[in-house]
Amino acid sequence: LDGAWLPEPWASRLVLDAGAKVLVDERSLWPGGRFLTTHLVVSTRFLEEHPQTVEALLRANLDSIDWIGAHRAEAQQVVNDQIAEASGKPLSGPVIGRAFAGIEVTSDPLAGTLPRLLSDGVTAGVTRRASLTGIYDLRLLNKVLQEKGRPPVSAAGLGED
Repeated sequence: LDGAWLPEPWASRLVLDAGAKVLVDERSLWPGGRFLTTHLVVSTRFLEEHPQTVEALLRANLDSIDWIGAHRAEAQQVVNDQIAEASGKPLSGPVIGRAFAGIEVTSDPLAGTLPRLLSDGVTAGVTRRASLTGIYDLRLLNKVLQEKGRPPVSAAGLGED
């Protein structure tokens, strides 16, 4: 294997367990070092038919994000336990620690980074070109954020704020 573009914790595993070298820390390629890696997604139909369920999911997600921020060590253990359950083996403490040090868990979808991520995926040959117009509807998320006294997040022109 000559190179890989991997999310955490797999990048940390290669570095610490296999002696791999990081050629580029992806954070250095993005303004403020921030880019999206995971989205919480529901279909438009589901959102329209079950807005209370989606709102409850968003509240639970925000509670989880808050808990992770307040309990980093315990969160690492919970994640590692799930990795062990799924794969049959936990990651070493140094690997999971390095992985957590390299990620930010946030409710902000960082929508402004999506067009470039799509373009990079097309260039890498892992996805097809697609229209991103209307992909976001962040109104319920912003409602929940406002109720928690937090600033709204932006759809970056790709849908509803």
